[in-house]
Amino acid sequence: MRCMQLKMVFSKKHFIWYLANGLLLLLMGYYAFITPYTKVEESFSMQAIHDIQTYKLGLSKYDHQKFPGSVKRSFIPSLFIALISYLPAKHFSSLLAVRWTIGFLSCESFMAVAKALRKRFGFFAGISFILITAGQFHLIYYMSRPLPNVYGLMFTNAALGFLLNGKYYKSISVLAFAAVVIRSEIFLLLSVLSLSLLGQRRIHIGRLFLIGVLSSVTALSFTVFIDSWFWGTWCWPELQAFVFNVLEGKSSEWGTSPFYYYFKRIPWIMMNPTLFVFGLVSFLTVRSSRILLYVPFAFVFIFSFLKHKEWRFISYIIPWIDSSCAVGFSRLMQLNGQNKMNNNIRKLAIIAIFFGFSFGIFASSLLLKVFTFAYPGGVALEKLHSMNNNSYETVHLDTYPCMTGITRFLQKPNWYYDKEEDSSRLNDDLFQTQFDYIITDTPKLYERNFEVLHTVGEDRKIPIISVQSKLANYSWNIQNSAFPVYILAQQRTMTEKVSIQDYNKYVGQSVDNIKNWPEVYRILKPGSIMTRDYREERLNFFITEDGILDHITRG
Repeated sequence: MRCMQLKMVFSKKHFIWYLANGLLLLLMGYYAFITPYTKVEESFSMQAIHDIQTYKLGLSKYDHQKFPGSVKRSFIPSLFIALISYLPAKHFSSLLAVRWTIGFLSCESFMAVAKALRKRFGFFAGISFILITAGQFHLIYYMSRPLPNVYGLMFTNAALGFLLNGKYYKSISVLAFAAVVIRSEIFLLLSVLSLSLLGQRRIHIGRLFLIGVLSSVTALSFTVFIDSWFWGTWCWPELQAFVFNVLEGKSSEWGTSPFYYYFKRIPWIMMNPTLFVFGLVSFLTVRSSRILLYVPFAFVFIFSFLKHKEWRFISYIIPWIDSSCAVGFSRLMQLNGQNKMNNNIRKLAIIAIFFGFSFGIFASSLLLKVFTFAYPGGVALEKLHSMNNNSYETVHLDTYPCMTGITRFLQKPNWYYDKEEDSSRLNDDLFQTQFDYIITDTPKLYERNFEVLHTVGEDRKIPIISVQSKLANYSWNIQNSAFPVYILAQQRTMTEKVSIQDYNKYVGQSVDNIKNWPEVYRILKPGSIMTRDYREERLNFFITEDGILDHITRG
C-alpha cells in the first residue's frame, strides 16, 4: 500500500514537472509567433543565419560584406543555429524555424537550471523556478531572439546548472568559452564567481588557472579561425567589440544611463515583488544558496560603471536571482506542516508564487500587445508582398524599416531589394525611379516620383485595454514609440511601351538567352558608368560579372 502511494506521488510530481516544462516551451513559441520580426541589434545574427543556409560557401553574397556594422561579431552562434534549423526551415516558415530553434535551446538551458535546483534543493525549488521564469515577460520574450546576449545566456545558464551540481570547474570552463567567443562582459561574471569560489575554498587557484587558460585558448582558436574565414581577414570579433565599447567608450554614443539604472530595472524585469521575500528567506536560512545573490549583485555593481546600459547586458544574472527565490520557496515548503503557524506560512508561500505567476502572465499579455507594434518595417514588407503577386519587382528599403523588422528572411527570392544609405543618391530622381516601390519612414523625400500606397502605424495610439458596455465605457491607450512606415509606389505618368514583365523570366539566366531586345535598352555591368538622362522608353538590364541578369529597371 505504501509502495502504491509513493508511486502515485512520484507520477503526480512527474506530470506537474513535464506540464511546467511544456508551459515554458509553449509561452516561448507563442511569443515568437506573435512577434516574429527582429530589430536592428538582432540583424547581424539573423542575416548571417539566412546567408549560411541560403548561400553556404558563397561569402560574396553575404549581407555583412556590404553592411558590416560598427564592430565585427562572431559567426559561431549563427553557424550553429543555421545548421540545426536548416531542415525545419525547408518545411515551414524559415523565420519561425530559426526563432523557435533559438527558443528551444534557451528553454533547455533554463530546464538545466531547474533540474539542478530540483536535484540539490528538492522538487519545489525546481518547479517554482520554472513558474517564476514563465511569469517574467522579458526572459520569455527574448528567449528566441538572435541576440549575442541570448546566446550568452544559454552558456551562463549551463554554467549555473554546473555550479548548483557542485561541478565548479565545468562552470568556469563554460563561462570562459562564452566570454571569449560571444560576450566579453561574461568575463566579469566569471571573475566574480571565481573569486567567490576561491574565498570559500571550493576550488584551487592552480587548477582554476589551468582550466581557464585551456578553455580560453580553445575558444580563441575556434573564433579566430572560423570568424576570420567569414570576415575575410584575421580577427577576434569579441576583442574588437570590447575595445570599441569599453576601452574607447563608444557605446556611450547609443545613450547613457545613471549608475543605479540596473538596480531600478531588476524589479521591473522580475515582475513580482514577493519574489524578494523568497530571496531573503533563501539568503538567511540556506547558507549554500547565498552565492546565488551576492555574485550577480557584485556583477551588476561593477558593470554599472559602464555608462551605456541596456537590460539585456545583465540578463545573465536574472536566473541566478530566480534560483535564489526558488530555493527560498522550497525552504518554506519544507517547514513542518504539523505546526499551525508553519502550515499558514506554507499556504501563503503557495499563494504568493501562484499570484506572481498569474500577475506575470497577465502583465506579459499586455506587454506583448505593445511589442507587436514595434516592427513596422517587417509588417510593411509583408503587406507589400500580400498586395503584389508579380514574379519580379524592384524595391528600395530605407534604413529605419530595416531597423524595425526587415531581414532577408522576409524577401522574395526573385525580387530585387536595395538598401542604399547615401543621402545624396536617395535624393536623386534617376536613382529613385529605378524602383517600383519604396518602403520608408520619410515619404516627403520621394514625393516627386512616388505616392503613398499604404501606411503601417499611422494610428499613434496602441490600445491596451478597452471595455465598452452599458455599465462602463473605458479605454486605456499608450503612445506608439515606433514611427510610421510607408509603402510608396512609383507614379506612372506615361504609358509603358515595353513592359519589364516581358523580360522578368530571364532574371537569373545568362543575358545571351534574350533574343528579342526592346527598341531602347542598355546593359550595365557592376561598376558601369550610367548617364544621368532619364528616358521612359528605355530598359536597363543589370548583369553580374558572369553575365547573369540580376534585375531590370526603367529610365
